[in-house]
Formats: sequence, structure tokens, C-alpha cells
Amino acid sequence: MKDVIKKWYEKKVFPYLETLATSNLKRERHRLLALAEGHLMEIGAGAGQNVDHLPPAVKRYVAIEPSTTFIKRLRKDKACRSGALDYLVLQGKAEAVPHPSDIFDTVVSFLVLCSVIDPVASLSEIFRILKPGGRFLFFEHVLAERPETFRKQQFFNSLWKHIACGCELVRNTPRAIESAGFEFQRFNRYRSSHMGLSITAQVIEGMAIKPFHF
Repeated sequence: MKDVIKKWYEKKVFPYLETLATSNLKRERHRLLALAEGHLMEIGAGAGQNVDHLPPAVKRYVAIEPSTTFIKRLRKDKACRSGALDYLVLQGKAEAVPHPSDIFDTVVSFLVLCSVIDPVASLSEIFRILKPGGRFLFFEHVLAERPETFRKQQFFNSLWKHIACGCELVRNTPRAIESAGFEFQRFNRYRSSHMGLSITAQVIEGMAIKPFHF
């Protein structure tokens, strides 16, 4: 019975809670996506909230998403679009992207690396599928710099993972991005008033490049 309730919550409730909780991040989405270009993949596309912020420089959009609930919504949105943007929706996970290496000009991760099962494998895949010189655009909540907030994150992390379907409060995502081989071109770390609780308010936003020689 417990597993049935859990699956019901993950499929029928949480996707809508997540969409509602991130609906006030339009400025952040627009600012980040303004840096996108060419052939783009979004990792963990969710409800497709970033699509409306893609600039004309993006010629093809590929969404990869594990949730069947979000996949249905993404495909429905695709059917409603004019067709001006080459738009592909795939079901899959960030740890195993079903695409060849060195193919994308841009990869986007918007509040995704906190909840992937294996962030190291996910970032390795992002690095792999990007062309040399390609752009990795990210907006992620991370562990806090303030000791008192970090202690709260540690205390609530186990409970939060259950409530937020695997989301982690204490991941050192900047270090993981660098360890994957990326070079930061733009990096901003700040406390966001749009991210709710203090334990989720510390965010990083920016762009990292896959170097030509690695």
C-alpha cells in the first residue's frame, strides 16, 4: 500500500507541485536561455517551461525527461506549436542520453542536478554530447554558504528527498561541474527570493564551456 501511494504521489501530485513552485522563475529562465544557440538539449525538461524563452538563435530543441506525466505534457505542447522550431521529445535519464557524442551546441539544466540519481554520470553525459566549445547553461539550487543554513539543509535532507522525489539539498554542484571538465564562463552564486525556503534559496546560475582541448 505504501508503494502504491508513493507511485501515485510521484506521478499524479509532485509534477504539478513542482511546476507550480517554479512558475515564478520566468526572469531567470529568460536570462539564462538568452545564452542558448544552435542545436539544444534540455536535460530534465519537466513541464517545458523553458521552451517559451528560447531565443531565435536556437534552431532545434530536444527534450529528455524521465517522468511519464511530463512526457505526455511535453508531447501535447509539441502538437500545439506552430512547427517553427524543430522540436523532439524523448523519454530518458540524464545518466544515459540516447545521442552520439559532440552533437549539441547547447545543453540546459534547470533545477535538475539536485535530483538526478548520479550527478557525476549526468554531467559526464552532458560533457560528452556537447560539441567542443559548446555551452552548458545551468540554474541549480545548491548547498548553502551560511553555516546555519547548511546545518538546516543537512538536518532536513532525508525528509526533503522523500517530499521532493529524490531532490538533494546538499550537493556541491559547482565542484561537480568543474570536475566533469567544464570551464566556467559565467558564474553567479546568490540567494534567490524566488526559491522559497532558505534551504532551497542558495542557487548557482551561469554558463560553462566544453573546452576544445581536453
